[in-house]
Amino acid sequence: MTKTRIVATLVLVAMVGIVIAADEKQDVKFNAAQQAAIDKIQEHGGLVLRVAANSADLDVLFNLSSKEGTDGVIGQVKALPGVTKLNLAGTDITDKGLAEIAGLKDLTHLHLEKTKITNAGLAHLKGLDKLEYLNLYGTGVDDAGIAQLKGLKNLKKLYLWQTKVTEKGAEDLGKAIAGLYINRGWEEPKVAPKEVEQPKTEPKEEELTIAVIMQKAHKGNDTPLTRALAKKSNPNELKELLGFYQAMAKMKPKKGDEKSWKEKTAALIGACELVVKGDDKGIAALKAASDCKACHSVHK
Repeated sequence: MTKTRIVATLVLVAMVGIVIAADEKQDVKFNAAQQAAIDKIQEHGGLVLRVAANSADLDVLFNLSSKEGTDGVIGQVKALPGVTKLNLAGTDITDKGLAEIAGLKDLTHLHLEKTKITNAGLAHLKGLDKLEYLNLYGTGVDDAGIAQLKGLKNLKKLYLWQTKVTEKGAEDLGKAIAGLYINRGWEEPKVAPKEVEQPKTEPKEEELTIAVIMQKAHKGNDTPLTRALAKKSNPNELKELLGFYQAMAKMKPKKGDEKSWKEKTAALIGACELVVKGDDKGIAALKAASDCKACHSVHK
């Protein structure tokens, strides 16, 4: 073999190695049918996200959509591979629509809070063997409904605030599923405790930091900011969000000049004040002002 041919062979081997390495890091691609399903979900106001950057598992969220007719689009989720999280909180999903998710065998987290789901809908969850988290807050389920969940042995957390489930029903389910945490929310105690006057303490503003405010107001799928942008906040939540921004305006960022910081926090405060007043321009202004990337590039 000539020297030229040897060099060419080594270059080819190196190139193949580079391609293989690149393929190993490459994100999973969707086929035409899967992409079509994603497009329909997005048209309905839903989102399809990776659970993590290095994971092929999917998180599908409908909770930020204000569109009706979720039953008609929920079946698109079945076309997607590796859906482990599904958020239908606050949507108009019905018991009939839940039949469409019966085949999601990889599902570990399911949000159904503040929907019209009843016992009939829970019957469609029996085969979700990997389900670990289920939120039924504010639904029409009762003891007979949750009894249908006894076969979900991997269920770890179940939220039942403002449902018709009784203490007895919750106890029976807890006995059937080892280690299950059930939260039925606050209930009036059977024996009224003695009233003990507690000293009134207000949280000190100086205890807050920029990082703490960002964590409380912006981090996650269900935050004061996402609820405000989705027009799902109550007046107290909006005032809390405004208070966070007002406190942040008095703080000093890690880097960047003071003028830039004042401009960005003033934009947040102004936009949030419009939302508090019910001004329709406030939502668009708040969405623009809360652009984390633009702020982090200058001040974080």
